[in-house]
Amino acid sequence: MKRLAPALFLTLALVAPAHAALSPAEQKMGATVDADYDRTIALLEKLVNQNSGSMNIAGVTAVADMMRPELEALGFKVEWKPMAAVKRAGHIIATHKGKAGTKRLLLIGHLDTVFEADSPFQTFTRKGEEAEGPGAGDDKGGMVVMLSALRAMQAAGTLKDANIEIVLTGDEEEAGDPISISRADLIAAGKEQGRYFTTDPHPETGGFYRSDHFSFAKQGVPALSFGSGRDLATGGLARGEELAADYTSKRYHQPADEFNPQWDFSGMAQDANLLHIVGERLANSREWPNWSQDSEFRAARDRSAAERQSAAPAPAAAPAAEPGKPPERG
Repeated sequence: MKRLAPALFLTLALVAPAHAALSPAEQKMGATVDADYDRTIALLEKLVNQNSGSMNIAGVTAVADMMRPELEALGFKVEWKPMAAVKRAGHIIATHKGKAGTKRLLLIGHLDTVFEADSPFQTFTRKGEEAEGPGAGDDKGGMVVMLSALRAMQAAGTLKDANIEIVLTGDEEEAGDPISISRADLIAAGKEQGRYFTTDPHPETGGFYRSDHFSFAKQGVPALSFGSGRDLATGGLARGEELAADYTSKRYHQPADEFNPQWDFSGMAQDANLLHIVGERLANSREWPNWSQDSEFRAARDRSAAERQSAAPAPAAAPAAEPGKPPERG
């Protein structure tokens, strides 16, 4: 069951942790969230009652059509990116241009759910302050909480100068192939926030094939090696490669591999937060992880697919990442 009140209270808590210490703008935000409660729940019900399983192209598009006017009313320029090339509906890219030179925020959600049109689970059902329905938490609940927070900012006058980009994908639960097409806009938005994706810069070292989890990969169990990257915010790729080479030659598996009080741990903290979010979403998802279509380990994974059909984990709302200051990392 998905509780309605805690989801909205979370928004209020993020804006206003203690009324005694609130600024006038923060007080206005909290009051707006409370006043919009019925409106927010009504939109949630409308979104949930529209099936938008990843393969239901018309349904995902219909949910996008519901979200568009909500975002436009908040001053966002909304663009629809069709994804017919990967046999999916498409993505919403919404941009709010604020004051130049200020912090830029990237908000991510998704329009689709794991419940396809032939699923028996189709309807929003409410019992007092509790409700359930396909996507009530993941991620239609997430989208209405996002809108609630943005409306609160607008009412308080803090939205007008904010630079915000929103990416609502239409295939989060069942991504289309190839990823280079289906995630092109998400990757582009990440670049605007000072981030980008890259494969192992030195595959010749065989790092993944020497990892502890390679034994799982050989049996088809999805596993990954994560690294912060070498293209540093300060010094760029050249500095990152220099530091990596120095560490490998002088400290890796050597007595000099010891703590240095001058290290900057901000990047490590952001990495930890990212991995926590990925892990928690995976743990609470109904979808089993899988290798990409072109992976050498995909065939082994597919051979065991039948064993997982009767053991789908229960759904739960995915947490949202808190924006932070970009650290010195790739």
